[in-house]
Amino acid sequence: MSSISRGIVVTGANGFVGKNLRNFLHKNKIKVLGISRKNFRKHVSEVKITSTNLLEPKLQTKLKNYDALIHLIGIGRQSSKSTFEEINLNLTKKCN
Repeated sequence: MSSISRGIVVTGANGFVGKNLRNFLHKNKIKVLGISRKNFRKHVSEVKITSTNLLEPKLQTKLKNYDALIHLIGIGRQSSKSTFEEINLNLTKKCN
């Protein structure tokens, strides 16, 4: 496996899986950009963004500086604005 040079983006950074993944990446000295809709405590070496819109142009520009995106955002209930397919699948496709 090749080493990751530019880092990894973790959406849902404040969730249970996101926090544990960020801890793992930090311990392994991998640069992390953590994104959450709520404020969260970050590691010293981590970049943190609090946003409710992953498709915001400024945020999209920042995502291009990373090697991978791990999409941990998910919804448990659908609404007319947020369907399972839109949030859990299409949002990931749009962020590349």
